[in-house]
Amino acid sequence: MYSAPDHLAWGQRRAASLIEDEEGPIDGIVRFFPLEWMANLPKSADWHGYYDTETPSCNHPVAIFAQSKRLPIVWDSLGIAVPTWKELLPETREAAKNLDSTWIYKPALGRVGEGISIREAISADELVRIKKAVRRNPDDWVAQKRFDSIPVTSADGESFHLCVGVFTVDGKAAGFYGRVSSHPRIDAKVKDIPLLIEKENSL
Repeated sequence: MYSAPDHLAWGQRRAASLIEDEEGPIDGIVRFFPLEWMANLPKSADWHGYYDTETPSCNHPVAIFAQSKRLPIVWDSLGIAVPTWKELLPETREAAKNLDSTWIYKPALGRVGEGISIREAISADELVRIKKAVRRNPDDWVAQKRFDSIPVTSADGESFHLCVGVFTVDGKAAGFYGRVSSHPRIDAKVKDIPLLIEKENSL
C-alpha cells in the first residue's frame, strides 16, 4: 500500500492507516519521504509518531542524527569515538558571519547539494540568498572548511567532478552510486553514472 506520511495515525506506539477502504493496523513502514520535510506537513498530521513506534520501520527516522551536518559540532560531547569521520571530514563549525573564502556554508539538512555556497558553482544571486538565510537562521547551517575537488578527465578530454556514495544495510556496504558534474558542486543538475567494480584476478 502506498501512503502519504500524513495518512497514518498512531496509537499505543503502533501505526494505523487512515486511507479510505484500507483503514487498519500497519505491519511495517518503508519510508521514502525526506525527514526534514515532515515538519512542513499540515498541522493536523502527527508525524512525531514515526520517531517513537513499535511498528517496524525501514530507513528509520532516528537516522536523522547522522544526516544532520551539525553532528560534528556536538560529537565530542557524545563520548563516542569517531576517528574515521574526524580524519576524513573537513573541519566543521558554527555558521558565523563574514567567513573568508576558505570556508563554505552548508544547510544542516540539505539534500543533493542544495544551498552549498561554492562561489564558482552558483550565481551571485544564490550566494546572496544563502548568506541572508545564514544570518536569519544560523542554527540551520554549518560552516565547513573548503577542500579542492580534483576533476577526472574522460577519454574524449572532458573534465568532471566525481561523487561516489555507498548504500549500507546493517552497517555493511550493499551498493554504490555515482554522480558527475562539470562544476565542483554535486547538486540536482548533475548526471548519474554507473559504477563498475572489477574483482581482483578476474582477467
